[in-house]
Amino acid sequence: MKSNMNLSDLNENVWSTNRYLGMLRHFHLDLRLNFAVKEMSGWLVLDLVPVQPGVCSLILDSHPSLLIHSIDCKVPGAGQQEPVSLTYRVDPFTDYGSSLSISLPTAAAKPGRAVQITVRYTTTDGPAIWWLDSELTCGQLRPLVFTQGHSVCNRSFFPCFDTPAVKSTYTATVRVPDGVTVLMSASRSSYSKQDRVFQFSMEFPVPSYLVALVAGELQHVDVGPRSRVWAEPCLLSCAVKKLGGSVERWLGVAEDLFGPYLWGRCDIVFLPPSFPIVAMENPCLTFIIASILESSEFLLIDVIHEIAHGWFGNAVTNATWEEMWLSEGLATYAQRRITTEAYGNAAFAVSVTCLLARF
Repeated sequence: MKSNMNLSDLNENVWSTNRYLGMLRHFHLDLRLNFAVKEMSGWLVLDLVPVQPGVCSLILDSHPSLLIHSIDCKVPGAGQQEPVSLTYRVDPFTDYGSSLSISLPTAAAKPGRAVQITVRYTTTDGPAIWWLDSELTCGQLRPLVFTQGHSVCNRSFFPCFDTPAVKSTYTATVRVPDGVTVLMSASRSSYSKQDRVFQFSMEFPVPSYLVALVAGELQHVDVGPRSRVWAEPCLLSCAVKKLGGSVERWLGVAEDLFGPYLWGRCDIVFLPPSFPIVAMENPCLTFIIASILESSEFLLIDVIHEIAHGWFGNAVTNATWEEMWLSEGLATYAQRRITTEAYGNAAFAVSVTCLLARF
């Protein structure tokens, strides 16, 4: 009997692929950023392995703001020389997304056989991607773009399995105009100045909502052996002065409490005040709003909280969106433990006061 990759029977509150019928091993993004028209264009490559027979279609989370140009498939080892063009349809799902249904060839239905799906697309004005004109940046000299995927916005960044239950490694190639620096939530990165191409690799499995990108006029200063601060030039010295060498200290305290830090890098990028939340725990690269630099107490508490997510939320992740309180609750507990160990009970009281002040 044939079946669809569909998560509806798991009571997810988003449309996603059934992880029991197909396993996502890895994905690759290849994107070109166009600031003039505020678009990202390129392709997504999904490496999948069906784990049950009879899979005839694949359903991805998407969004009306994504323009899908073509989808093709390669099945290594099936005697296929060239990619096969696939039929697909985009159906409305909710006011926050669409379902992208892809018909799969018979050769892709064999359990254990690797399948490679390539989706060529262009982003437009979706909820995950924030294009800022130069006037809206801190320096007001060059435009900037960043993404914010939590909770179900990254489906407008790339077609994905937009559920915390599905994790995979990823790589990315990003092509930009001269003078633009690109950062991603990835464990490794490189840059070719001649080609103006940034390469990224995340070697640890992550859910889709933790894939993040920022591009603009950004500079950095190393503040520890595994951490650096990124910001627009006009903000950098203030951010470095405020944080100093504290990040490595906080990491060390957290490791004493909860075990080794998995992610290697622990960098921080300060974003303009239009960043929609205070901070986001993207692995290897915390996004944080620049206006928090006005309060040393809030800065300390929020950076420590995002560091705590390296253990609770990022390494161990809730299976459904209904249980996101586990991620935030455990990270808050860990943040208070780290603060108390580093600064004593008085600092713990300050952290509680800061938390209550938000409400």
